[in-house]
Amino acid sequence: MDPKTVGGAVLLLVAVAHSGLGEARVLRPLANLGGLPGVSARMSARLLRMAWHATSLAWVGLAMLLFGASQSAAILVAAGIPALFSIVAMRSHLAWPLFLLVFFAVLRAEGNLSDGALAAGGSAAFAIAAVAAVVHLYWASGGRWGGDAAVPSQRGDSGEVAVFRPPRLATAGVGVLLAIYACALSLLVVGSAPTPARWFVVAGVVVLTLRAVGDGRYIGFSKQIRGTTFSAADDRWFTPLVVALAFGSAAAVLV
Repeated sequence: MDPKTVGGAVLLLVAVAHSGLGEARVLRPLANLGGLPGVSARMSARLLRMAWHATSLAWVGLAMLLFGASQSAAILVAAGIPALFSIVAMRSHLAWPLFLLVFFAVLRAEGNLSDGALAAGGSAAFAIAAVAAVVHLYWASGGRWGGDAAVPSQRGDSGEVAVFRPPRLATAGVGVLLAIYACALSLLVVGSAPTPARWFVVAGVVVLTLRAVGDGRYIGFSKQIRGTTFSAADDRWFTPLVVALAFGSAAAVLV
């Protein structure tokens, strides 16, 4: 028998045993003990389950490579599936953008991520940037819908207190900057962007990545202040949209 086949079969067996026995003898008993320090019991269970089964999926991906599968197929199992689980169950965790980055990088390297797909990603980024520009200009003009959830806050004696209140001029400036960014993205997608526009979008990807990672306190994946209206909205909408904009912007640069 081919040694690679033997190795792949052993890895599959280990992966199945790891997930099956781990679920029964480790994950469920741990879930009954409560959450990790500073983390809810529900989120703790999801975090442990994701990390545990992601390891099994990584072994399945290695087994697929030994069986002769393509790198794209193996990475779909080892990185794509954990990314999907994280997006659905733990959007506040940094794992899913990193898993997606690995998956898309391998797809592109193997020629399985076409220019059409990249253009679609760039178009999606354009739509996100354009809508964000409109929303910021709406806030700058005095609109209040969604505004309370858009500013970082912390709990005080009298309830939630905003960390800062951005002046309307600054909010309008962000809106204008986003509108210009959307225009640059559209030029990249249609293939007529001058070099400055391309570098502007590259700089935007860097800024968006830093925003997604966060400041270690109020925003992004690294935030520590939770349980507020903003933190919930940031986990559910703001940071995922920032990540989507970053990925779409990178795709536009690669078109």
